[in-house]
Amino acid sequence: MQRVVLATLVLIAMTPIAISAQTIGEHGPGDFASFWARFKTAVAAGDKKAVASMMKFPLPYESDELSEREFIKDFNDILDSRVKRRLQRAIPVKDGKYYKVTCGPYAIFWFEKIGGEFKFVEISIPGFEGEV
Repeated sequence: MQRVVLATLVLIAMTPIAISAQTIGEHGPGDFASFWARFKTAVAAGDKKAVASMMKFPLPYESDELSEREFIKDFNDILDSRVKRRLQRAIPVKDGKYYKVTCGPYAIFWFEKIGGEFKFVEISIPGFEGEV
């Protein structure tokens, strides 16, 4: 009886993971999902260099284009605590050749597969000109 209950609980706990993997898309299981997990972990840890290694530079941001050095310098302003919190709960959505992640009214993160790897390619601010 305990095994049945345990097995049922494990299946229930894994259901959101299976649904999330299906939602994430057509690039194959774990492709974007794996990138997304690494990206979120690096952002949550404040690992500026790890996040920068997953990006395409220059990074369009507001009306500017940031170099890797500028992004690292401004990391905590660009990815402030509200954005970091929302990013951890956000669900990526396929949008043409991109995946986008909306962090409430604060930012939309755009990801694209480049050279066989996913890269963080742009941050757009809703209501700000120059969005993807």
